[in-house]
Amino acid sequence: MPELVGLVNESLPWDGMKIAARVDALEKEARQLKDNRNNLTEEDYRSSARQFYSRLRASWERGLEEVGLAHTVMRHRDYINPKNIKKISVLSESDCNIWQENFGKCCDFVEAHDGSRGRNQTLPEPDGLLSDVETLNTWVRDIKERQKLLNEN
Repeated sequence: MPELVGLVNESLPWDGMKIAARVDALEKEARQLKDNRNNLTEEDYRSSARQFYSRLRASWERGLEEVGLAHTVMRHRDYINPKNIKKISVLSESDCNIWQENFGKCCDFVEAHDGSRGRNQTLPEPDGLLSDVETLNTWVRDIKERQKLLNEN
């Protein structure tokens, strides 16, 4: 049992963050890893990078729910919200492929899977982490722009 309860923090807990806040937090996390990379052992870096990819994976899921599906279908909600259903129509095959490819990449790096010793997969360095979070940011931004154009017509 924690000794302190009700500690105030200036940001929402990870599970409560919307996709934009998650992208921002991931960018900051990747930049911090880049700044500290030379001070980390390989094992410490692997642990941090795997945690990063776990959070990035969860963010791809949140992005699909919030942006790709436009809050039409949400986990643990008892109803489907049809008012934004037309926003789903902007999703292209390319959007789906990008989502699937990047979600799968994250799955390859998270600790939830016991990696093969023979494969000895290396994790991307911090610039790769930054690039991967930028891919998510671009995916979200592009879909939102097309949804906005759809609403204007």
